[in-house]
Amino acid sequence: MLAELKGNLPASRLESVAMATKLKVTQIRSGAGRIPNQRLVLKGLGLRGPHTTVTVDNTPSFRGMVKKVLHLVTVEETDV
Repeated sequence: MLAELKGNLPASRLESVAMATKLKVTQIRSGAGRIPNQRLVLKGLGLRGPHTTVTVDNTPSFRGMVKKVLHLVTVEETDV
């Protein structure tokens, strides 16, 4: 499949096709008392409070969001 797409997609898009996995993000600490940007990132990820879990695409934008709140969440890579 990747070989078929290689001719049609630029190199930057091939990375996202090769990374077809998802990220399972679980909030382990509260966003209360955190700076507003971190609370907004948690909300943007769809996390509503401690012990909530969401599955998001493994894209550079979501990885950047997770990196901003890495001290508040745990991350697992899944093939769903």
